[in-house]
Amino acid sequence: MNYEDMFLYVRNILEENNAIKSPKPHQQFRDRYMHTRRVYEWGRRLLGDYDDLDKDVIFTSIIFHDSGYAYGQKDHPINSNKIFLEYAEKNKNNLELIDKILDKARPVRNGKQVHCEGLSHEEASVLLAYDNKTVLDKIYKLAEEIKEAFYGDRIVIFAPLYLSNYCVNGCIYCPYHHQNKHIPRKKLTQEEVKAEVIALQDMGHKRLAIESGEDPVNNPIEYILECIKTIYSI
Repeated sequence: MNYEDMFLYVRNILEENNAIKSPKPHQQFRDRYMHTRRVYEWGRRLLGDYDDLDKDVIFTSIIFHDSGYAYGQKDHPINSNKIFLEYAEKNKNNLELIDKILDKARPVRNGKQVHCEGLSHEEASVLLAYDNKTVLDKIYKLAEEIKEAFYGDRIVIFAPLYLSNYCVNGCIYCPYHHQNKHIPRKKLTQEEVKAEVIALQDMGHKRLAIESGEDPVNNPIEYILECIKTIYSI
């Protein structure tokens, strides 16, 4: 990722909207752009040799985290995300950036093993925003290359395991949405999870796709992690 290009974009949008300095009396000393620079440097030092982390995600989040103040004090985290998406849209025709992202995603063979670096969600956003046929063909070709590297001619089937349909979101396309009053709500106990996994295993399934709504009270991340632990214990 071109971090310096991101820094320049963030600085410009803060300056254009007179948002470099905080209007709060106790924060008037704070330069948001220089603050972002400092946090970025701290991040680089702290992450150091942690090669198993997706540093592109972390560094991009750092660079854009205060950019939302360009659109006002309220909802600045949401606005920061909007500004990043605007950045992705403006860079969708950046062929040099596109090629770097595709090269990063290309599978690497080491004997019988295959490794893919993977993309950050920011990099994926850049690719998804692109509508040039030539580049789309490159993306499709690389996707086929990745599929062939990992699966060959096999068709891999995942069995869904529904953990909970409690949800606080309002996604209309999904029957789990919180405004749907026509379905009973259910959350599996760990014993029920175990029974479902054994039944699926007896049917010959080896791969599961766990499904759940998002509800911090009824099925928080701790519940999902406990279910995963139960699944792997069988």
